Amino acid sequence: MPCQESNPRQQEEPCRGARRALDIGRVPALLATLLGGQARSGGLWRPLKLLACSELHPLLRKPSSSEEQNACPMNHKAHHFQVHTFRAPHWCKCCANIIWGKMAQGQKCADCGLRVHTECMRLTRRDCRPPLTLTQEVYGCDLTTLVKAEDRVRPLVVETCIHEIEARGLRCEGLYRVSGSSDRIEALRMAFNSEAASGIQSAQSCEDVHALAGALKLYLRELPIPLIPYSLYQRTIEAVRSPVLEERVILLCAVLRQLPPAHYATLRFLIAHLRRVSDHEAENLMGAANLSIIFGPTLMRPLSQDPLVVLSNISSQRLVVHLLIEHQKVFF
Repeated sequence: MPCQESNPRQQEEPCRGARRALDIGRVPALLATLLGGQARSGGLWRPLKLLACSELHPLLRKPSSSEEQNACPMNHKAHHFQVHTFRAPHWCKCCANIIWGKMAQGQKCADCGLRVHTECMRLTRRDCRPPLTLTQEVYGCDLTTLVKAEDRVRPLVVETCIHEIEARGLRCEGLYRVSGSSDRIEALRMAFNSEAASGIQSAQSCEDVHALAGALKLYLRELPIPLIPYSLYQRTIEAVRSPVLEERVILLCAVLRQLPPAHYATLRFLIAHLRRVSDHEAENLMGAANLSIIFGPTLMRPLSQDPLVVLSNISSQRLVVHLLIEHQKVFF
């Protein structure tokens, strides 16, 4: 029989597999550092082994920039159409025809003012972009509506308050726990509600760091839809009730991937800030445990206001925020 020549590609495959296995062997030490633990001898710690095998659990693999853009390319917002009576002829922005009739001729978006026929309402794109002139107030405004109006990834009030707090208040004792002056908090609220420049100037001139922290907490509390929306509240609570850390990580990652883009970007920015606050626990006495007590009911709350439901989930809400802060690099 003629001798068969060996294929060099087949010879390279075992070498590649060996190198890959060698690289994977280094992963547990890094993941143990991120999770604040140590890799056990005699085998991988089960949660670390689960995190290392990212091919088996894609939810734990951080998406690339292109994947993240494809997953949530923009902050889509549906129009809030209402039956409207136009006093003068108007053109339909969808079909470019005149909206005829005397009363209740068509639909008008209450947020951006888009005018369309009733028949064309379902054909419009989910790209409601209300101008700042129609956005009455920053506080109490829907998060997605606000970032669309401001044309930003995150609300200006969140970025400004966090920037000023980190510039001069990370080592302030009792940060986010000590209440600031109610008058100064109200002044900051009115400034941000009036215009962006006024809000930035007021935040920069505010000497009370606790007032800045109070203004940020007030904004998050007054969101009509919390940072972790009502629709994902129960899934978030169930995720952290699992007794196994690996299951908590998987389920909580799945919940985070379903957040609206504006909510995800704001939560990611906020948790990174809270992580930096907890890094200065020796000076400010505000570790992840203390911060979770404050921000647990602020970031998420049930749609039902039943006191029994609220009280039964307080510990789970704290655990959610505690996990996000402690393992911020894993989740985000």
